[in-house]
Formats: sequence, C-alpha cells, structure tokens
Amino acid sequence: MMAPGAIVAITPASLRALKTPVSILLGDADPVAPPRSNGELAARLIPHATLKTLHDVGHYDFLADCTAAARRQEPPCLHLKVPQQRTHATAIAVADAFFSASWPSGKDAGNNH
Repeated sequence: MMAPGAIVAITPASLRALKTPVSILLGDADPVAPPRSNGELAARLIPHATLKTLHDVGHYDFLADCTAAARRQEPPCLHLKVPQQRTHATAIAVADAFFSASWPSGKDAGNNH
C-alpha cells in the first residue's frame, strides 16, 4: 500500500484477519491520508505488516513527476519538499525488497502447485 487512506472505514477485525503479506509506504507530510489514522493504524493492526515512512513526503508525491509548469500552479505539485524521483526510487526499492522477500523466485504467489 502506498499512502493508504480510509483505513478507519475498515473494521479492525478485518485488518487483524489479513493473512497476505502487506507492505505500507507512506509520507509523514500527508494531509490527505494522515499517517496516524491510516497507514500507521493499518501497520499496527495487520499481522506482520511492514511500514516505511518517508520524511517530508506528501500524499501526491508518489504520483508521476510534476512538470515545471505544474510545479508553479497545480496544488499537488506546489509543496514538494523532496524530489519526486527520490520518492519514486524509494518506492520501487521498497516494493522490490517486499516482493522478493514475500515471494522468492521460483514460487508463484497465486498458485500453490
């Protein structure tokens, strides 16, 4: 999950019952899906969930790179504190490590044969 939102809408029992490996990546500067009531809550309730928090990263920082024009006028691009390329590289590295650890090569997560 990247910058998960609406976690409070999911019952705690449902989150505790998850058996699938879950990795949560969020920014600590996310006003859209505040970490405390979303990603951090999910990480506390989901068994064996991993959580990675990126400092000064907001909700929209995970989206495609903002153009120069968008950085001057588009709300999601106006307050970038961390270069999006760094956020994207971290997201890719976290996902790669998670999937490599959760489903080592030679095993198909969707088939048990």
